[in-house]
Amino acid sequence: HGIYIEYRSNVTVKNLVVKDWLYGVYLEGSEDCKLINNTVSNNGDGIYLKRSSDNVLTNNTVSYNEYRGIYLDLSNNNLIYNNVFNNTENVYISGINTWNVTKRPGKNI
Repeated sequence: HGIYIEYRSNVTVKNLVVKDWLYGVYLEGSEDCKLINNTVSNNGDGIYLKRSSDNVLTNNTVSYNEYRGIYLDLSNNNLIYNNVFNNTENVYISGINTWNVTKRPGKNI
């Protein structure tokens, strides 16, 4: 794992480049974490959330990952917006999450 966060809350991962791992960023049982402005590429799965909720993922570039860009496994109530995904399979979802916010000033993706 490039970044592994298990059963934690209020962790911020910001401005990192994570590449060449089985899982670029892996959160399990975590809540209220933030992934902001990261580049996650050339991994098996880019971002993997397992039983994680109430996290925010924004302004990340998730690309060229072998399996999926983001894998949400039994994860709910995460806010995912303004990210760039460029993978063979961008998203796998098992749970209910929010993928957008009200348009804000500046660049919106």
